[in-house]
Amino acid sequence: MKLGILSFMWASEHYKFKNIKSMMKRVGFDIIDIHWIGSHVYEPLANYYICNRKAIKKIILKNESHTLLSSYILIMFYDLFEKIIYRSALKMKIAYQEGIIDYVLIKAKLQ
Repeated sequence: MKLGILSFMWASEHYKFKNIKSMMKRVGFDIIDIHWIGSHVYEPLANYYICNRKAIKKIILKNESHTLLSSYILIMFYDLFEKIIYRSALKMKIAYQEGIIDYVLIKAKLQ
């Protein structure tokens, strides 16, 4: 899959649009309207994280009260975790821009 680690990190489900439409019709829904909203999700989220990366890290580490040793370990683990999130945000933005992923809102009614 083109999403790599993102396939496992995202909490939401991932479906092909044609499968969603087919499933909705099969269970008795008529699709009234479709809105693609990925431009309001992926790029703004990635841009926010990228622009505020240092501030977010400081806030998280500032709220932790640990001994010097555990703080050092916490910082090491956070740095690793944060790098994964950062790379994922970049990959998510690129995947959206390349048309690999998107969000859709579907308005439908029962037949």
